[in-house]
Amino acid sequence: NSASLTQTVKQPATLVLSVNPYPHATVLESVTLILTATASTGIPTGDVVFYDNGNVLSGNVSLDGSGVATFSTTHLVPGSHSLTAQYAGDTNNAPGTSNLINEDILQATTTTTVGTTDATPTVGESITLSGTVVSTDGPQPTGVVNFTDNGSPLGSASRSEERRVGK
Repeated sequence: NSASLTQTVKQPATLVLSVNPYPHATVLESVTLILTATASTGIPTGDVVFYDNGNVLSGNVSLDGSGVATFSTTHLVPGSHSLTAQYAGDTNNAPGTSNLINEDILQATTTTTVGTTDATPTVGESITLSGTVVSTDGPQPTGVVNFTDNGSPLGSASRSEERRVGK
């Protein structure tokens, strides 16, 4: 009596991840992850899943006829992101994980302008301060504007309010 075992040998695929733009993008900017899979014979086929800090970023993305899978997102929050891709393998190619790429997502740049109802008020006169905060490369800012006079707090207002200061 003898037993036999059939073993299929799969070649390793070379998996190279690239990111555009690199090494950083601004919050809400589109970031594209590109995995290129190559092998010593043939072009790898099958699916890839992209990861951000070990968490699934995409669903299954199929390699195209050139062995390339692409995924774009605008949902990366400000901070550092460790991006990888995992290849599921196919009939001839073994599964594998790409190189790791660190991508920094930057907060949007803002410009703040302060205005007043009277640039030269008299003593005891009330004035209204307004603050306009705009983003030059990201989403519209939200939150609170704090008004100070030489470091002393005068008051604060939400992005859509004005603040009356004085009597």
